[in-house]
Amino acid sequence: GQRSALVAIGVCEFAGDVANAHELIRRANLAKESALGPGLRRYEAKLDQQVKRRDQMSRALIKALENDELALHYQPILRGCGGPMLACEALARWHSEEFGFVSPGEFIPLTEGSPHLCRTFTRWVLNQACRAALEWNLGMPHPVAVTINIAGSEFYRQGFVADVEEALMTTGLARDLLIIEVTEQTLIQHIDDAVGTLHQLRWRGVRCALDDFGTG
Repeated sequence: GQRSALVAIGVCEFAGDVANAHELIRRANLAKESALGPGLRRYEAKLDQQVKRRDQMSRALIKALENDELALHYQPILRGCGGPMLACEALARWHSEEFGFVSPGEFIPLTEGSPHLCRTFTRWVLNQACRAALEWNLGMPHPVAVTINIAGSEFYRQGFVADVEEALMTTGLARDLLIIEVTEQTLIQHIDDAVGTLHQLRWRGVRCALDDFGTG
């Protein structure tokens, strides 16, 4: 049978404060790009405000990374039934002077929307988390690994494995104490490339974990 196409359509009425055709098309495209999925989305004035906030926040995030204003919090992962702590998951948090506390649900997509920003953010997380894990393991009776969530675009980037290697070499963290976590959806999008990255990480002694299992 035929497969139906999934289409997103942006609509803007040629009325009110729309000065010309160029502005009409811009607003219609903005409505289309803001759609969360297939279907029809009408232009609203708040969309321009959202774009302005996104652009301002992206610039602020770049400065925050340069000035080391972000922080990593660590969520413990325990063995069931009162067992020992096995690892800690690194979670990025950002308190901005301009925007206050910014939810990860808002700033993480900003990093994923820009290849340069995504790589800068990922390298920062890798180095900060590896350094923290090295320090906390000095006083642990048994090894506690650190888990880092990696965006799909980063996992497939050609220089990603080299960045992991650099973080390990710079900090001195044991390779088996780093766990790279990716979603199932990331793996199945480009399965051959994903397997290649997994083999490179495993060959270097870095472990991997699967998130959102069963959703893909």
